[in-house]
Amino acid sequence: MYDYPTVGWEYQWFPNELYSILDLTMGIILGFFIPIQVRQRNYDCQSRLLATGVELIDWARFYDGPFDTTNMLSLASYALKAVRDIWMIVTSLDVCMTQLEFAKVNHFPLEFATKGKYIHMMNIKNFAVKMKN
Repeated sequence: MYDYPTVGWEYQWFPNELYSILDLTMGIILGFFIPIQVRQRNYDCQSRLLATGVELIDWARFYDGPFDTTNMLSLASYALKAVRDIWMIVTSLDVCMTQLEFAKVNHFPLEFATKGKYIHMMNIKNFAVKMKN
């Protein structure tokens, strides 16, 4: 029917089934969205946690089969991935704790909770009162 380039035995470069097309589309969206939103939000807590979560999802590919412990390149890639993910988790927690400490002295949540029009919909008032004390 179509002359798509193939790799190996009947494996095509381009997706030809619905789920593979959806998988490709989601990968493209996440591939572009994560770095852009991290930069747009100025590397805040939410954006760093989302980027860290997407990086941690990548560990799933290591559990599709047994670890290749005979190849030194594979062991090095596991080690580098672990070090990078630990570094991302530590820096994300550092940024989040810094933002939490800033929120304790800024009193923005209290102003938002007592003057916002959505106070009846959210339970921010109790949170803001705790933050003030």
